[in-house]
Amino acid sequence: MEKLIAKIMQKKELSSLSKSFVEKILKEVISEKKDFFSELEKKNYNPKSKEYKFFVKEVRKRLRVVYGSFDEDKESVKKLIDEKKYDEALKKHVSTRERLPFYGEFLELISGKKIMDLGCGLNPLAFKKEYIENYLAIDIGQEVELVNRYFENEKIRGDAKLLDLSDKSVVRELVNVSANFDVCLMLKLVDTLESTTRDITDELLKMKCKKIISFPLQSIGGKKIAPQRNWFKKKAGKYDRKVIGNEEFFIVE
Repeated sequence: MEKLIAKIMQKKELSSLSKSFVEKILKEVISEKKDFFSELEKKNYNPKSKEYKFFVKEVRKRLRVVYGSFDEDKESVKKLIDEKKYDEALKKHVSTRERLPFYGEFLELISGKKIMDLGCGLNPLAFKKEYIENYLAIDIGQEVELVNRYFENEKIRGDAKLLDLSDKSVVRELVNVSANFDVCLMLKLVDTLESTTRDITDELLKMKCKKIISFPLQSIGGKKIAPQRNWFKKKAGKYDRKVIGNEEFFIVE
């Protein structure tokens, strides 16, 4: 299985992900395709087998859905950050590109300058130094290095960390420090985490500060998504709701 995980992570955009997280997604696929995996084991993980190719392709696809993706390699985005072309950098990531025209309206939802951003992507690049007193950004991929580069360039008091938010123990540790922040952002995060860790939303909602949680109203392919999510509304209890662009935001105090 180690060689299979290594093969999955050979893709440049997946190489910086946590190995334990990749293994978790692989085991999720294996649990759904047990017979297929048994065949792969019988073939001694033969890289040329259809089973091997299936698992590599399927896990990579799910990983891209979970963490988002860049249109270009990390070095190209890093260059834009070093040139302080932050809007151009934001356009290179799927989630922030579609949010870019609406950041002004989105920022109006935020009160306070101490920000925790879970599943941050490149979102911190939209925050100017004068709006930040302290910024803790969490993600599982190459965005962490890029966000730290932005903080360093702009001399912002911030820290981006590589953590697996599908791990409930990690979320609980963040809950313990959340009282030090004014707001916790979880943008297009909850759906994907629930797909790997059931009921992790219950832990996320324990954050001891204002929570801004968003869901997509449109898939990456452009298909409309019905804004129901009654399961989340029931868990959240009291909330304010606002639609901005192609995102549905819930503000939970």
